[in-house]
Amino acid sequence: AAKLHASQLQPPLLLTPSSPDHPDAYRDRSTVCAIPSRGMIHVHVVDALLLLIWPMNHTRGYVFASGFEVGVAYNQMIQAILESPVYSKYSYIFTLEDDQIPSPHTFLALLETIEEARTDDGKPYDAVSALYCTKDGRKTPLVLGDHRMWMPTWKWDFSPVPPASWDLPVFPALGIPMGCAVWRTQLFRDIPSPWFETTTGGVHAKLASWHGGRGQGKK
Repeated sequence: AAKLHASQLQPPLLLTPSSPDHPDAYRDRSTVCAIPSRGMIHVHVVDALLLLIWPMNHTRGYVFASGFEVGVAYNQMIQAILESPVYSKYSYIFTLEDDQIPSPHTFLALLETIEEARTDDGKPYDAVSALYCTKDGRKTPLVLGDHRMWMPTWKWDFSPVPPASWDLPVFPALGIPMGCAVWRTQLFRDIPSPWFETTTGGVHAKLASWHGGRGQGKK
């Protein structure tokens, strides 16, 4: 039998991305889906949840909170996720309320946005939300607070931004609704609890406490 000499053995080639942030690098898309509910979830919502398309070969989990006020429910679920030895290691949290019926591609679209989109200073977003409207008959789009007005004045104004002002596919806002949104898990480690609160004021009733987030460079 022929024998190979050491000089004939070549080391294998090892190809790696230039950095972990390179577009071709592996991305951990593990996600916890957090769903608050008053106890009974409509069959159409369950059907939409079952039809959601998730990234292949990435883990996901679910956390439900039943019977709590919505702000309390979110705080309870986020705290449980951060304290979990498993879920605390997941990259993203997908908040979905039980009155939303997302299309099958909704989560993938939000995931692509939070991974690819960049702020005006070139940084990735910490949270992104699907666009949906109020159910009060006026159907006001929940894009809350024009970031272009906030930057020169530093005044918090969560008034809905009219569609005519949207000049980007991903429009930066001072406040986003929580009913169908993706958040980086690290965001909730960087900002102290409570993360959510319900206040009076119509469409402002379910805003994340973004004052602390913006103050720490979160977007």
